[in-house]
Amino acid sequence: MKPSAEGFMDAKAMEFPCDTCGAVLHSTVGEARRSSTLECPNGHPIEHDAEELDASIRRAEQRVGNIMSRFTF
Repeated sequence: MKPSAEGFMDAKAMEFPCDTCGAVLHSTVGEARRSSTLECPNGHPIEHDAEELDASIRRAEQRVGNIMSRFTF
C-alpha cells in the first residue's frame, strides 16, 4: 500500500500581508486552500488564488507520498 501524504501540509503556518493596511494575517495552509478570500485582522479582504494554491499543495503532497513509498515504516 502506498503511503498517503494527503493533508500533510494543512497545519503549516502561512502569513498573508494585507494590501490595504499592511497588517499580517497568520493562517494555515489548510484554511487558505479552502477559501479564496481571507480577512486581515482589521477586517479587510485578502484575496488569493485558492485553486492554484490547492493544486500546488496537492502536487507537493504527492511528491512527499512518493518519497515515503521508498521507505518501510
